[in-house]
Amino acid sequence: MYILLFTICLVASAYHIRFLPGSFVKRDTYNNFLESLQNRLQTESFEYMSYISLPCYPPNTILIGHSFGGSIALLQSQCCHENIHAIIIMNCHFNVKEQMPYFPIMFEKVKNRVALLYCKEDQQLPYNMVKIDHDEALKKELNSIQFKSFHGDHFSLFLDANTTSNVIDYIESFVKD
Repeated sequence: MYILLFTICLVASAYHIRFLPGSFVKRDTYNNFLESLQNRLQTESFEYMSYISLPCYPPNTILIGHSFGGSIALLQSQCCHENIHAIIIMNCHFNVKEQMPYFPIMFEKVKNRVALLYCKEDQQLPYNMVKIDHDEALKKELNSIQFKSFHGDHFSLFLDANTTSNVIDYIESFVKD
């Protein structure tokens, strides 16, 4: 009886990670990060996701997107947010004031908790663009969106061992909070 109960609790708390990579980024860029993250979190499954899909996520899904993949993750979450435990977007942003030349994503449309991780030295997504979103989230008192900065460029979150370790610590804390 106790073993069965423990097994049920163990399976219920396992995470399903769905990852949307940045456009034109080789998968091996993410290998160390994703392997370390899966080892740290209790994961039941992992899958690279396609940009063009409307998936049906299993319960307890952590949706992670890098760069353009982060924008797609936010858009996909609007269609099927029920089973998403958390969204992690990395070197990506909402673009609420259309400060960059692509589509904006309104905070109110995203129903899940979001951690927005960015690098202050990123040349592809400059810090001042993320700051606009941060300031807007503060104005609207949105506690469901957390902003966290790291040092490095657009790929440091995945390629710099110390930064990757700090990112995984942060994600673990955010997901288990």
